[in-house]
Amino acid sequence: MRFRRGICYAPAAQSARRLGHAARRLERERQRAGLFAGDVHETPHGRLARLDAAHCSCVRRLREGDAAAWMRARCLLAAMPQAQASALRREWNGSRWLPGGPEYLLDLIRSRQTVRA
Repeated sequence: MRFRRGICYAPAAQSARRLGHAARRLERERQRAGLFAGDVHETPHGRLARLDAAHCSCVRRLREGDAAAWMRARCLLAAMPQAQASALRREWNGSRWLPGGPEYLLDLIRSRQTVRA
């Protein structure tokens, strides 16, 4: 079955350039805090680790959402009559205009399902 590649993310190394940028950013936050500058306790290494962890978490949620949508689409295809499911698979695999995302397959399935009265 045709599909689009998912998002892959590996945190970047903590280079001198990234650490310098993080240090400058923390210094700006301390300057903006004014009287509360002592409340900014983060280090450049800690900031980069926190940002990388947040980004990894976001990518993981996106991938899990895509996986759940693919499973829903596969369940809907399995519940269809064999002739209708094979015709829909042929249409999906042969389409050059539909992107390979699960949301487009779900939309195609929903648009082709027979109306039950």
